[in-house]
Amino acid sequence: MVKKDVELGLWGTLLVTAGAVLLSWAAYEIAFLPILRPSRGAVDRSLDLKQGAPDDEGVETSKPEESEVREDSTAPSKQE
Repeated sequence: MVKKDVELGLWGTLLVTAGAVLLSWAAYEIAFLPILRPSRGAVDRSLDLKQGAPDDEGVETSKPEESEVREDSTAPSKQE
């Protein structure tokens, strides 16, 4: 009989502790929302790979094929 009471006490303590942690996290998010929103946006922008990398030496860039390059009519031709 004593063992059953101990198990219920253990699960009750675990449940109360988990609830307290979740409630504390929610209170933290609400309290610091004005600070967290811009900082999370900045982190998201800095980690976004679609925006392109700065011009570094290790970054390869694609060059247009010769067939994609069209000659400008005002530029001097190579035959002259």
